Amino acid sequence: MGKDCDRNGETARSGNINKPLFDQLNSLDFYRIKGAKSLGKEWFDLVFRPCLDQSELSVPDKLRTVTEHIAFQLALSSFGDIGETMLVTGGGARNLFLIERLRAMGTKEIIIPDEQTIDFKEAIIFAFLGVLRMRGEANCLSAVTGARQDNCGGAVYYSIVNN
Repeated sequence: MGKDCDRNGETARSGNINKPLFDQLNSLDFYRIKGAKSLGKEWFDLVFRPCLDQSELSVPDKLRTVTEHIAFQLALSSFGDIGETMLVTGGGARNLFLIERLRAMGTKEIIIPDEQTIDFKEAIIFAFLGVLRMRGEANCLSAVTGARQDNCGGAVYYSIVNN
């Protein structure tokens, strides 16, 4: 559509949900995998995008359906989790329509952090993992990664600089 992104989800908001596509996306094998999993670009390109490319829907209808799908899956996957809040970061935190749909479907209070946390969450997380490593504390949790047990991964290298 000649745009860099769907700013605030306005194009998605203007579309209609397509039930067959919504059901197709929700039936992907990925969602039946138990335990830790990750949505990488490779999976998106190989599995998710073809579902959209094969559809003859308008772009607004595709975006609306995908937005509903994402909100539905996030609400479903967090249902029953400990805690009453969900921290949303990354690009999704800037999609006002997605956040609106997640709030409508979910059971948790949605927290949107400050701009720096949204923009630099990966750097913040890796710095935190480094601090845990330097302290000898677990920085790889089995509940998150699917590893057999929590562990302390990584290496710290020191450089001595003579003045």
